[in-house]
Amino acid sequence: MTLKSHLRPGDEVMTYRAYYQDLPVYLGQLVTVANWRGELAFGAAVEDTSRWIIDDETAWQRLRAPQTIYLVTERANLEDLRRRSEGKLRVIAEKGHHALLVNQPGLP
Repeated sequence: MTLKSHLRPGDEVMTYRAYYQDLPVYLGQLVTVANWRGELAFGAAVEDTSRWIIDDETAWQRLRAPQTIYLVTERANLEDLRRRSEGKLRVIAEKGHHALLVNQPGLP
């Protein structure tokens, strides 16, 4: 997978409007889930998941910050993400219905 080869210490990985349950295991790190609850709704209702399940507003605050964030999402979200990020998010890989983006212009 492309993502693992790009990660550096301190980088955040975020999924947007989706949840990929195998991703944290594959990467060996916490993955932030933005703007999605689905099957995690029950757990989020009974325990504090605020560190890794975030709402849309919090996601955009983080994506606009200087920290490097890799974003995994469905390709159907790309137009909305490009528009809302005002060009700051760049697609670095696409496969099937999924896309990988980064919020830093100088990174591959």
